[in-house]
Amino acid sequence: MRTLLAMTACCLLALASCKKDPLPNDCPVSRIQIRPNTLSNIRTADLHYGSDGVSEVVISSGERFTLTYRNGTPVRRDYFGIDNLRFRYDSFVYNGGRTPQRVLRFEQNAAGFYVADSTEIELNNGLLSGLRNYQRASINAAWQPNLLYRFSNSGGNLSGYILDRYYGGVLTFSDTMIVLTDNEPNAFNALHPEFYLYHPVWAYEAPDHLFFQMTANNITGLTPATNPPAYFQYSYGYDAQGRLVTSTAGGVVELALSYDCR
Repeated sequence: MRTLLAMTACCLLALASCKKDPLPNDCPVSRIQIRPNTLSNIRTADLHYGSDGVSEVVISSGERFTLTYRNGTPVRRDYFGIDNLRFRYDSFVYNGGRTPQRVLRFEQNAAGFYVADSTEIELNNGLLSGLRNYQRASINAAWQPNLLYRFSNSGGNLSGYILDRYYGGVLTFSDTMIVLTDNEPNAFNALHPEFYLYHPVWAYEAPDHLFFQMTANNITGLTPATNPPAYFQYSYGYDAQGRLVTSTAGGVVELALSYDCR
């Protein structure tokens, strides 16, 4: 879960469930610079494509991940360390469409790979209503509840949530009232599952209408928004061809995109 919730390069390059098929004359992103205005933290990610979409992402740290598709839908994501050895992978289960219903995370130990993490996604009429995360400490350990989010929706957007937190399978904290997401504009920057984050690599629609990688509103990206809230901190820069080239948050460029074709 710690890795699942971390805001890392892999999180920013996360799988979006609504990828459109690229057009034959499409010019896909070939490189992404992450936080280019923070010199000490610059990281780059080079993207390689197959017939179904992004097939491999190589990060400047030496890490990389690959995507495996079935019938045009990503079903597995393998992570490789600097030593080029696979150290974990994720398996995606869908609800009959392109929306993930469950993610199983496999981690490596001396005995091989075991399912260390399971996240269940609950939808109600196409809107996110709950997230349930389960963990286990080793291959023989029992599953234990970790986090439970119960979301409320208003006007097609997530308006609040109730959180139950478990330690060692025992409930240790529960909200007694709904936390209004409008009062916590950045609450979900590190709390929602990474595969719900939109990124222009997979989302070919205009990102300023998708609210990708941001707050609780439209966290799933299932309901495109046209009127950003007052606290919406993201802005976008485009080149002469109308392609997204920068994503800015709080006045700082967080993502800079490069293309193979001019």
